Amino acid sequence: MGGGPLNATQSDMDQLTQMRYRKLIDDEEFLKEKTRLKKEIMALRQAVRETELRTDKTNDLLEKIFNFAEHAKERFDNGGIQVKKEIFIGMGGNCTLLNKKLSIDKHLWLIPIENKKQSVESKMAEWELKKTNGVATKGDFDEINLMLRGLVDDVRTEIIDYKSYIYIPNLDKIETFGIKRYGGWRHETSDRIAENSEKVTA
Repeated sequence: MGGGPLNATQSDMDQLTQMRYRKLIDDEEFLKEKTRLKKEIMALRQAVRETELRTDKTNDLLEKIFNFAEHAKERFDNGGIQVKKEIFIGMGGNCTLLNKKLSIDKHLWLIPIENKKQSVESKMAEWELKKTNGVATKGDFDEINLMLRGLVDDVRTEIIDYKSYIYIPNLDKIETFGIKRYGGWRHETSDRIAENSEKVTA
């Protein structure tokens, strides 16, 4: 069963049944109130299901975004034209050239990763060194977890607030299909629900 409102409404239904058994209300009033509470319970259960679905889809999208961010540079450096094209789209697709320097207008959900990349990598390297020397503490581990949790929360906020489609290139599928075909994940975040549909374009 779901959270507070659903439990409270179910409790109201139980109390209503008890009142009928004790003949504190007549059949007409009982049936009227029972119908109202059943509709409310159904609506609340649907809201719980939608919340769980939205959470699952958001977590799935988060995993794809971080995987893309981790491997995009290496795949861009070593991939073909189609791979580079898809990574460019996944990064944001819009760019400017100023003084022979190319700048990409990155998607908002990639900016927290870029901003915190150096500090996270530095803290991870520090943790690995301490672990190797046998001086790592639980406090060190908790500090890394807190930093990573904050980063994930920042990215999650950006994708939940985004009101259109989020396209994350599936780099493995690009390689599989070759230069004439490509694929990725296309997520619709309108109405705060991420619709996870796989896109393959000839």
